[in-house]
Amino acid sequence: MDSWTFLRPDRLYWWNGTTLPQPQHLRTGRGRRMILVDAPRRTSPRFSLAVAARTRWAVASTLGLFASLLAVAGSWIPSLWGDEAASLMSAERPLPSLFRMLGHVDAVHGTYYLGLHWWIAVAGTSPFAIRLPSAIAVGFAVAGTVAIAWRLADRRIAVIAGLVCALLPGSHTWARRPGRTPSAQPSPSG
Repeated sequence: MDSWTFLRPDRLYWWNGTTLPQPQHLRTGRGRRMILVDAPRRTSPRFSLAVAARTRWAVASTLGLFASLLAVAGSWIPSLWGDEAASLMSAERPLPSLFRMLGHVDAVHGTYYLGLHWWIAVAGTSPFAIRLPSAIAVGFAVAGTVAIAWRLADRRIAVIAGLVCALLPGSHTWARRPGRTPSAQPSPSG
């Protein structure tokens, strides 16, 4: 079977890993002809695709880190809100008591309470430590938005989507500040 490498879906640049010097007509199986166009001079198509993938993830990671830093900025200043205090009290329970509580109330937050239980054992119970996982989640959301937008559109759209996601007021007031799962938060629209 012949090997083809596609750099763009509408043009074939490489035939068996070598560059074609000029457009050529080749017979494929079943008697059909295919026209191959000249390739831009590159060392290898796999190298180019690898560079593109690294660039995409570098941009997504950079914007995600920016969003996390923006979300965590000043998060230690206000004291804990009522929902945050409730999450902290639930997460501080011993595990058997936590599982009994989840059987009666707040079952939707069980995974979050369990993660917070282990987190506060490592990071402590300061407002900054309680809010840090939410800020990290904002960064992952922005990085994911950039990666998806880049796959669906292009770099410019991906960067714009990432910046909009990072700078939305909801990212700062409803996801960053409270150390509570977003499903418990009222939406900004009402």
